[in-house]
Amino acid sequence: MGRVRKKARRSESFFSYAMVTPTVVVLLVMSVFALIFTFYYSFTDYYYISLEGPVFNGLDNYIALFKDPYFIRAIWNTVYFTVVCTVVETVYGLGMAVYVHRMKRFKKIMRTLLLLPYLLQLLLLWRRQQKCLAYDA
Repeated sequence: MGRVRKKARRSESFFSYAMVTPTVVVLLVMSVFALIFTFYYSFTDYYYISLEGPVFNGLDNYIALFKDPYFIRAIWNTVYFTVVCTVVETVYGLGMAVYVHRMKRFKKIMRTLLLLPYLLQLLLLWRRQQKCLAYDA
């Protein structure tokens, strides 16, 4: 009996992978294609409306980009925001989890109150989508 179940699970697993594989392959091919062309065009002077083809200019685009003070500031702001937000959110989330875990009373109510904003966002998004797709005659 165990062999039959194992074989059925293996068959079910194979079917699942067979159904997902085409989508994964298409997404990978499209992503790699876009990445390669973006990388190629980053080394050219190309305007997509122009009748001329792309003109290779080497590292000039990157040199101009890294000489731009606004770009440097934007990179610094992005890194700073990412690091600070990640650290603060992780410490805050861990602290709240430890606090709720150690609570003796009202533990379930506190969990609900902490998860309510996430659930409310999904509910509001669903409702907005429902209104956008509603057919009003």
